Amino acid sequence: GACSRMMRTFVENSASFVYAGFTPLNGMVDCTSRDDGIVHDVRDSPHYRAFLDNPGITITATDSGAISGVPVVVVSQPLVSNNELIGYVATSVSQALMRSTHDPATSSSAMIVTFTNRGQVISTDLPGGAVDEMLPVTASLDALMKRADTTFREVSKSGERRLFTVVPVVPDLVYALGSWNPRSAGVGNIALSRFTGVLFPLALWAVSLAVAYFAVFRLVLRHIRELRGQMRRFAFGDRQRHGPQRQREQD
Repeated sequence: GACSRMMRTFVENSASFVYAGFTPLNGMVDCTSRDDGIVHDVRDSPHYRAFLDNPGITITATDSGAISGVPVVVVSQPLVSNNELIGYVATSVSQALMRSTHDPATSSSAMIVTFTNRGQVISTDLPGGAVDEMLPVTASLDALMKRADTTFREVSKSGERRLFTVVPVVPDLVYALGSWNPRSAGVGNIALSRFTGVLFPLALWAVSLAVAYFAVFRLVLRHIRELRGQMRRFAFGDRQRHGPQRQREQD
């Protein structure tokens, strides 16, 4: 109960999160921001299975969160006690919030997709089911991670010749793929020299992906690290107030 109240306070003090909780390795969760007194079985959830397959910072997207029941992006960090992995602290951000980070001023011919190091889409400004059509005909999302910080021109799966840029948003965790019609990007007749190969990743980062970085790192990872620290103090018997208010008092 005390653990759940701490999670609920964490969510209530943030406009970014719809869920926070601790998931033990057995997948039976009773410490959640819902504080409903129910033990939730998340053993069948994709995020739980993904974490067990590769324990570490894990990011997944789902149309129905295992506990929140709404479309969310789930970010978790492992929790270790006495050098032993005991589970993970997870937070959920609504997919609507992630989509809102895309730059509305971007050209209508531009397409942006953020995706995880497992090749799963986190957010996009494309209509449902259109992501696959925008990809280069010779590459999948997980293969594109190897081409980070590059710009190249290739035919998309829709048959259109487009300009592509891949950049890391959070290195080794989240990447972004941008795609433009070469003429609308102003390079219809310009060869991809070394200069343009550097220019366009920088332009994409500065104009279109700064907000994506803010959403993933500042709104999610920074807070989940703070929550993990609170869980550690809680495990060592600290039952005092936790969260932003206590931090402000300490500052």
